[in-house]
Parts: sequence; structure tokens; C-alpha cells
Amino acid sequence: MTSQQHYDVPKEILPIIIGNSKAVHTITIISNPSCNPCAIAHKMLSKWLAVRDDIRLQIVFATTNSDTDVNVKISRHFIALSKNCGENILEEALDDWYNENIKDHTKLILKYPVDYQNDWSSLTTEQNKWCEKIEINSNPSILVNGYKLQAPYELED
Repeated sequence: MTSQQHYDVPKEILPIIIGNSKAVHTITIISNPSCNPCAIAHKMLSKWLAVRDDIRLQIVFATTNSDTDVNVKISRHFIALSKNCGENILEEALDDWYNENIKDHTKLILKYPVDYQNDWSSLTTEQNKWCEKIEINSNPSILVNGYKLQAPYELED
């Protein structure tokens, strides 16, 4: 993998960060809230985070930029939770969503309210631009320490 191009996730796009901030390994998942393969990957990564302190997870959302798209609304809600409510609440909300305990945007907002002190629309736009720049063509896409996880490798490896 290290013979591939290396990609840094710019701090300016404010990826969601979960896990040990001093971890040796960083796994970046580029996902969409309604993507079933993304849900499977999130479940696996959540289990790893619970038992390993050598990894941290960065989440970047690849969605449209339409304010009417429910995936954009969900992504912005998760970003707002990460910046305003702390890691425990965020992890619980992500687990509820990706484990399909909650699959309705309105129910998610009611269970995990957050004050939108910022306009997160520019942030989802910037995350999308970054995904296009590094040619993310499918979800989920995984970076391990900045390198794209590609066949023959799989997340389980």
C-alpha cells in the first residue's frame, strides 16, 4: 500500500475523529449515511475502537451538496454532534444509525439534539470537494494511514 499516493485529510474539512488521538494508525472512512456497505464498515470499525487503542478513526462524508438531501442533513447533524456534544454521544448516535436502531433523520435529531451554532453546509461542500480531488468513486472508501485500501486488501485485513 505504501507504494501508492499518500493522502492527508485536511484539518480544514473537519473530519469527525473518534478514538485515541495519539494512536499509531489512522483509519479514514469516506462514507454516506444511507450506504449499506458503509454501515457494515462502520460496525466493524466501531468494534475495533472498543478494544484497540492503537487506532483512531476519521470520518468524511461523501454526499451531494443539496440542502434537501436527507444524507446531507444526517451528515451535518453528525458533524454538529462531533463538534458540540463530545465523543461518547457521537459514537452512540453513529452506532444507533449504522446498526439501524434509528433509520429516520427526524428520530435521530430528536434523540440526539444539538445546537447548530455554525453553518455546516460549507463543511460538507468542502468534504465533497476533497473526495472529488482524491478521486473517491465508491463508498465506503478506506484510507489506512493515508493510503487507499484497494484490492486485494480488505478492511478485515
